[in-house]
Amino acid sequence: MDNIYMKTIKLFAVIIFGLQIAACSGPSYVYQSSSYNVDALRLNNANSCRVGNILNAETRDVEDPISFRGLSSFVSPVGDTYGDYITRALKDELMLAGIYSENSPLEISGTMTKHIFDASGTNVGVGDIAVEFVVTSAGTIVYKKTHSVHKEYVTGFNGLEASTNMQRAHTETVEELLNRFYKDPEFIRVMRTGASYQ
Repeated sequence: MDNIYMKTIKLFAVIIFGLQIAACSGPSYVYQSSSYNVDALRLNNANSCRVGNILNAETRDVEDPISFRGLSSFVSPVGDTYGDYITRALKDELMLAGIYSENSPLEISGTMTKHIFDASGTNVGVGDIAVEFVVTSAGTIVYKKTHSVHKEYVTGFNGLEASTNMQRAHTETVEELLNRFYKDPEFIRVMRTGASYQ
C-alpha cells in the first residue's frame, strides 16, 4: 500500500508540475497604454508623427522569444517579434496623445539592441531592454539615441507565480523605456521643430 501511495503522490506531483509549465508558455501580456506616457507626450506640444518599424538586432542580447527557466517560452502577442511589440506600444500611445498621422514627414523607427529577462532565481529576477530610437524628418535623420532600462523584480519559487511576475515586469519595463524616450529633451525639441541640435 505504501508503494502505491508513494507512486500516486509522485504521479500527482508530475501532473501539477506539467500543468504549471504548460501555464507558463504562450504569448506575453499585451501592453496596456500608459496614461503616464500619454500625458508626457501631450505635454511635449509635439507635431504629429508616424511610426516605422522597431527591428530586432541580430545579437544574443536580444532574446526572442523569452525563455522561461529553460522549460518554456513567451512570444510576442503582437506581430512576429518583440520589436513589433514595441512598435505597437509606441503607435498606440502616440494615437492616444492625438499626435499620430500617417501623412507626417516625421517618422520614428529603431532597433532593439537588448531584450533579456531572467527568472531563473527564486527570489529576484532581472530584465533589460534597450532600443536605439531614430527619428527622421522627410527622410533625414534628426535624432538617434539609445534608451535602456534595467529592472529587478520579485520572481517566486512557484512556476506560475514566477511567470506572472516576469510578464508583469516586462510590460512595466517597456512602459518605463518609452517614458524615458518621450521625456528626452532632444526628442522633445525634434518633435516640436523637426530639426536636430546639430
